Amino acid sequence: MTEDELQQQLLSTLIDDQSPWPYEPICEGDWKLFEKSEAVRILARLSAEQLARNENPIPFHSRVKRLRGTTLDIYPRYILIEGEADLMESSRPATFVCLFGENGIQVFRWNVSDIVQLNRRVSLSLSDPSEFRAYLSFYCAIAIGEEGRFRIVEPTDTLPWRKGAEDRQKVAAIESLEKLALEVKADTTCQADFTALYGRKLVKAAFSISENGTVEINKSDVLIKDLAVHSEAFFGPFRLYR
Repeated sequence: MTEDELQQQLLSTLIDDQSPWPYEPICEGDWKLFEKSEAVRILARLSAEQLARNENPIPFHSRVKRLRGTTLDIYPRYILIEGEADLMESSRPATFVCLFGENGIQVFRWNVSDIVQLNRRVSLSLSDPSEFRAYLSFYCAIAIGEEGRFRIVEPTDTLPWRKGAEDRQKVAAIESLEKLALEVKADTTCQADFTALYGRKLVKAAFSISENGTVEINKSDVLIKDLAVHSEAFFGPFRLYR
């Protein structure tokens, strides 16, 4: 396939639709939609890099519909990109996440090792509360446990309720939500206390974050279980609701 043919194929799946995305952005940020021409250039580079790494390029086995991106102060020379795609084997929409920088594009596969390698490469050094908050949002977006991501939820947030969810459960969940609290200690570690949606459980979590981005989960106490919410499934680089 020539470069022109690849760009035409990529362009053919992109949409102009301004309708809402199927999912909220993967983490906090000033998210903006990429124009088609920008999206094609990014996807072409992504395809080339994945082929060079002997990976199956995302645009070759999914129909990428649009891309959005945000800068991250903690990684100043990178852009975090989220793409919406229709998977060939599923009728449900999915998203994937990658980091675009001067050294190439890193596709995330929802594991801690991806973040550890990134932090070593950029010599991450966190110091003030705003940096720790941004990093926690990013970390919880990318790293998954046995039941999925720790999705931070605060009193102003809306949970992804399923149709027909009982009002009493909604009220109980809302009453359990707490504002994210951060405390930067003298040894430059940060204690983060927050409520999170973990699978179909609402938990009270306490994370300890070091200045180099290492995270320890000190507590994840279950507040409410069996919530009637949409949980997430992860397949390779993709996530989708179920």
